[in-house]
Amino acid sequence: MIKQLSVLVSNNPGNLFNVVEILKENNIECYGLSTYDATDFGVFHMIVDDPDRCNDVLSSKGYTVLERFVIAVRLQERFTNMSDFLKELKNARTNLDCIFTFVSHNQEPVIVFRTEDSFEVEKYLTDKGFHVYTSMKEFM
Repeated sequence: MIKQLSVLVSNNPGNLFNVVEILKENNIECYGLSTYDATDFGVFHMIVDDPDRCNDVLSSKGYTVLERFVIAVRLQERFTNMSDFLKELKNARTNLDCIFTFVSHNQEPVIVFRTEDSFEVEKYLTDKGFHVYTSMKEFM
Protein backbone atom coordinates (compact mmCIF):
# COMPACT_ATOMS: atom_id res chain seq x y z
CA MET A 1 0.00 0.00 0.00
CA ILE A 2 1.01 3.59 -0.46
CA LYS A 3 0.34 6.76 1.51
CA GLN A 4 -2.29 9.27 0.51
CA LEU A 5 -2.16 12.73 2.00
CA SER A 6 -5.35 14.66 2.66
CA VAL A 7 -4.89 18.39 3.08
CA LEU A 8 -7.62 20.43 4.75
CA VAL A 9 -8.04 24.02 3.54
CA SER A 10 -10.62 26.77 3.71
CA ASN A 11 -12.89 26.79 0.69
CA ASN A 12 -11.53 29.86 -1.11
CA PRO A 13 -10.38 30.50 -4.68
CA GLY A 14 -6.68 29.80 -5.20
CA ASN A 15 -6.16 27.34 -2.35
CA LEU A 16 -5.46 24.39 -4.64
CA PHE A 17 -2.90 26.52 -6.49
CA ASN A 18 -1.30 27.54 -3.17
CA VAL A 19 -0.84 23.91 -2.13
CA VAL A 20 0.60 22.69 -5.44
CA GLU A 21 2.85 25.76 -5.65
CA ILE A 22 4.33 24.83 -2.27
CA LEU A 23 4.93 21.32 -3.65
CA LYS A 24 6.61 22.77 -6.74
CA GLU A 25 8.85 25.07 -4.67
CA ASN A 26 9.97 22.05 -2.63
CA ASN A 27 10.48 19.70 -5.60
CA ILE A 28 7.68 17.39 -4.53
CA GLU A 29 5.92 15.71 -7.42
CA CYS A 30 2.17 15.17 -7.26
CA TYR A 31 1.06 12.10 -9.23
CA GLY A 32 -2.64 12.15 -8.47
CA LEU A 33 -5.09 14.60 -6.96
CA SER A 34 -8.72 14.47 -5.99
CA THR A 35 -10.71 17.21 -4.31
CA TYR A 36 -13.74 17.30 -2.09
CA ASP A 37 -15.38 20.51 -1.11
CA ALA A 38 -18.04 21.55 1.35
CA THR A 39 -19.38 24.96 2.18
CA ASP A 40 -16.56 26.05 4.46
CA PHE A 41 -13.64 23.77 3.66
CA GLY A 42 -12.01 21.63 1.01
CA VAL A 43 -10.00 18.44 1.17
CA PHE A 44 -7.26 17.65 -1.34
CA HIS A 45 -6.39 13.95 -1.55
CA MET A 46 -2.92 13.59 -3.05
CA ILE A 47 -0.44 10.92 -4.07
CA VAL A 48 3.05 12.43 -4.02
CA ASP A 49 6.57 11.11 -4.52
CA ASP A 50 7.67 11.82 -0.94
CA PRO A 51 4.65 11.79 1.40
CA ASP A 52 6.64 12.18 4.63
CA ARG A 53 8.51 15.26 3.43
CA CYS A 54 5.34 16.67 1.87
CA ASN A 55 3.53 16.28 5.18
CA ASP A 56 6.37 18.09 6.97
CA VAL A 57 6.48 20.94 4.42
CA LEU A 58 2.72 21.53 4.34
CA SER A 59 2.39 21.22 8.12
CA SER A 60 5.14 23.81 8.57
CA LYS A 61 3.07 26.16 6.38
CA GLY A 62 0.09 25.77 8.70
CA TYR A 63 -1.91 23.16 6.76
CA THR A 64 -3.61 20.23 8.46
CA VAL A 65 -2.45 17.06 6.75
CA LEU A 66 -3.79 13.55 7.30
CA GLU A 67 -1.97 10.41 6.16
CA ARG A 68 -3.82 7.27 5.18
CA PHE A 69 -2.83 4.13 3.38
CA VAL A 70 -4.56 3.48 0.07
CA ILE A 71 -4.47 0.79 -2.58
CA ALA A 72 -3.17 1.73 -6.02
CA VAL A 73 -3.84 -0.68 -8.88
CA ARG A 74 -2.74 -0.63 -12.50
CA LEU A 75 -5.82 -0.97 -14.70
CA GLN A 76 -5.12 -3.94 -16.93
CA GLU A 77 -6.00 -4.37 -20.56
CA ARG A 78 -8.65 -6.98 -19.80
CA PHE A 79 -10.50 -4.39 -17.72
CA THR A 80 -11.35 -1.84 -20.36
CA ASN A 81 -13.55 0.37 -18.23
CA MET A 82 -14.24 1.35 -14.65
CA SER A 83 -17.33 -0.86 -14.50
CA ASP A 84 -15.25 -4.02 -14.99
CA PHE A 85 -12.87 -3.07 -12.20
CA LEU A 86 -15.64 -2.00 -9.81
CA LYS A 87 -17.34 -5.35 -10.41
CA GLU A 88 -14.23 -7.03 -8.99
CA LEU A 89 -14.41 -4.79 -5.91
CA LYS A 90 -18.08 -5.69 -5.56
CA ASN A 91 -17.15 -9.38 -5.76
CA ALA A 92 -14.62 -8.74 -2.97
CA ARG A 93 -17.50 -7.27 -0.92
CA THR A 94 -15.64 -4.06 -0.22
CA ASN A 95 -16.95 -0.58 0.41
CA LEU A 96 -15.00 2.34 -1.05
CA ASP A 97 -14.26 5.40 1.07
CA CYS A 98 -12.45 7.35 -1.66
CA ILE A 99 -11.50 6.63 -5.27
CA PHE A 100 -9.70 8.50 -8.05
CA THR A 101 -7.62 7.77 -11.11
CA PHE A 102 -4.53 9.12 -12.79
CA VAL A 103 -2.03 8.14 -15.48
CA SER A 104 1.47 7.06 -14.42
CA HIS A 105 4.67 8.35 -16.03
CA ASN A 106 4.73 5.33 -18.33
CA GLN A 107 1.16 6.10 -19.44
CA GLU A 108 -0.57 3.35 -17.48
CA PRO A 109 -3.96 4.06 -15.89
CA VAL A 110 -3.88 3.81 -12.11
CA ILE A 111 -6.88 3.52 -9.80
CA VAL A 112 -6.38 4.65 -6.20
CA PHE A 113 -8.88 3.87 -3.48
CA ARG A 114 -9.28 3.57 0.25
CA THR A 115 -11.32 0.96 2.05
CA GLU A 116 -11.64 -0.25 5.62
CA ASP A 117 -10.45 -3.77 4.78
CA SER A 118 -7.39 -2.76 2.75
CA PHE A 119 -5.20 -5.78 3.48
CA GLU A 120 -7.91 -8.26 2.50
CA VAL A 121 -8.80 -6.34 -0.66
CA GLU A 122 -5.15 -5.94 -1.63
CA LYS A 123 -4.68 -9.71 -1.30
CA TYR A 124 -7.90 -10.41 -3.23
CA LEU A 125 -6.80 -8.20 -6.13
CA THR A 126 -3.28 -9.64 -6.15
CA ASP A 127 -4.72 -13.16 -6.21
CA LYS A 128 -6.92 -12.11 -9.17
CA GLY A 129 -3.81 -11.07 -11.09
CA PHE A 130 -3.93 -7.31 -10.62
CA HIS A 131 -0.73 -5.33 -10.25
CA VAL A 132 -1.04 -3.61 -6.87
CA TYR A 133 1.60 -0.91 -6.39
CA THR A 134 3.65 -1.26 -3.24
CA SER A 135 5.94 1.75 -3.64
CA MET A 136 5.85 5.26 -5.06
CA LYS A 137 8.99 4.39 -7.03
CA GLU A 138 6.83 2.19 -9.29
CA PHE A 139 5.05 5.31 -10.59
CA MET A 140 8.29 6.92 -11.76
